[in-house]
Amino acid sequence: MDAPALPLRGPLAARAAVPLALGVVVAGGWAATALLCGGMEGHAAHAGTAAVFAMWAAMALAMMVPVEAPSLVRLARGGTPFAEAAAFLAGYLLPWMAFGLAAAVLQDRLHAAGVLDMNLAASSRAVSAGLLGVAAVVQLSPWRRACLDRCREAASPGKCGLGDGLRRGFSSIACCGLLMLVPLATGGMSVWWMAALTLLLLAERELPRLSRIGSLVGALLVLFSAWKWLA
Repeated sequence: MDAPALPLRGPLAARAAVPLALGVVVAGGWAATALLCGGMEGHAAHAGTAAVFAMWAAMALAMMVPVEAPSLVRLARGGTPFAEAAAFLAGYLLPWMAFGLAAAVLQDRLHAAGVLDMNLAASSRAVSAGLLGVAAVVQLSPWRRACLDRCREAASPGKCGLGDGLRRGFSSIACCGLLMLVPLATGGMSVWWMAALTLLLLAERELPRLSRIGSLVGALLVLFSAWKWLA
């Protein structure tokens, strides 16, 4: 009797392990996000930079991992070992962690300057309108569409290591980093807003036929910016 095909164990294990690991990471991210946002409600400015960074890090796990999850699952189904998929995810998340640290430090400095209120939201209509306007311009720009196209490029087995994940992470920030900052202009963080944005980014990434939804979001940001300025 022939022996079992042992070399298949790695790919088969990855097919099951990658989705399971992604589910654990995302669930932990959402749990931590809800806990941190709830604990800092009304006094986020006094929570400290470390706590605010922890919130941004949790948001990255909760919101950005689901956006990349379908790509990682496809890699696992194609035979990519778990370690390579994990390295790609780690590389993808590193720029987002740096983004979160920069956002936390910036919020702390802006609050000290009186630009942000106790919820770390913009305290003046000019700042709110300006942030929304910049986000709208980027959202409607060809540069942003080019970044989205790079994010849609399928990672291939053998080309999904740490460096590939880093490049994907930077493209992801260029594509939607400013959208992550929109709550600073609209009145603070909301778990419901985070869930809606996650679904939007996932749909835009995985369903190219809905690519116009990005332009619609950009138009809404223009209107919201004008309303903030005129209100």
